[in-house]
Amino acid sequence: VINPYGGPVSSATVTVTNLLDGTNEILAVTDSGGITSSYSAGVLTLSGSSSASAYQTVLRTLTYNNLSSNPTTTARVVTVTASDGALISAVATSTVTIFALNNTPTINAIANQTILEDSGVLSVPLTGITNGGDGPQVITVTTSSSNPTLLIDPTVVYTSASSSGTLLLAANPHQFGVATVTVTVRDDGGTALGSVDVTTRTFTVTVTPVNDRPLLSAIADVTVVENSSVQVVALSGI
Repeated sequence: VINPYGGPVSSATVTVTNLLDGTNEILAVTDSGGITSSYSAGVLTLSGSSSASAYQTVLRTLTYNNLSSNPTTTARVVTVTASDGALISAVATSTVTIFALNNTPTINAIANQTILEDSGVLSVPLTGITNGGDGPQVITVTTSSSNPTLLIDPTVVYTSASSSGTLLLAANPHQFGVATVTVTVRDDGGTALGSVDVTTRTFTVTVTPVNDRPLLSAIADVTVVENSSVQVVALSGI
């Protein structure tokens, strides 16, 4: 920034000429040297009579920020003009390239579960499943069990990109103890630029033992002749 006539600069204007994400797009500077800034709807206004070098110092702190979780990636054109109160400078133009990050998918916490040994299949609801607010993506949900002897990996009932689903879990026959189930939600947005495309939740499944009924195999009928010796009847399946 220069003033060829050597006088002060009274104002400057920075404009995003193609504002595509509305209020999510913000221009800002660090005020100094008697210069103050205000921003509204893609236009950053600098005010205050100060030297050209002071304005240059402030403009060198100019930042563009886009708060949208799914920003429009069209490049933005930013223009800058300065005025001494009588004349306005030529327009300086810069281009801002927008890269969209893949937001981390979400799933709500899952409560710990307690079931009885040999009690059958338990349905566990899954809620709050999202891709983090990005555009259309494929979401997958998978599970794993820390103790497959007790509990095999639960079955997932889920259709992308629903916000809810169901786990179907059941302990193996005659087993009891504790297993930790990990539920993983992944989208297909990738990990470019440090993005995270996966999130996990864990919960415990406690299988409480029950007293099983004792077993004895069926015993065949026995025919004994009068005055015969002692007969042995075999018992099995005990």
